[in-house]
Amino acid sequence: MDEKTFKQKFISWASKNEQHGAVAFQKFVMLTFLEAMGNISSDFIFKGGNLLWHYIKTPRQTIDLDFSTLHLKSHKEVRESLNKALNYFPNIKFSIKDFSEVEQEGEFGANVIIAYKTNSGQSN
Repeated sequence: MDEKTFKQKFISWASKNEQHGAVAFQKFVMLTFLEAMGNISSDFIFKGGNLLWHYIKTPRQTIDLDFSTLHLKSHKEVRESLNKALNYFPNIKFSIKDFSEVEQEGEFGANVIIAYKTNSGQSN
């Protein structure tokens, strides 16, 4: 997707979803990363407030993406999959700002902060 297509896709998405401004752009970028994750691996299951907002338009939209995994058994495997998604779209550079391993009651997880920068200079 080239830069012009990226901007056009955002404008179309924002209009369709009645979103505007910087918050709309952040949500669009999050969903762009979600798209990359879906194209990289079918092991990540999208869940949480943004899933509800995206599919049934509940007022419970949040500023994060929540995932569960089906088969990944280690933090290393999760991070490897995330790394593949970081460069999926050439017009937006995602990077892992923080990756904190979490383990509770024998189950593992991770809190991950993803940063982005577009070719035209928008960033978080």
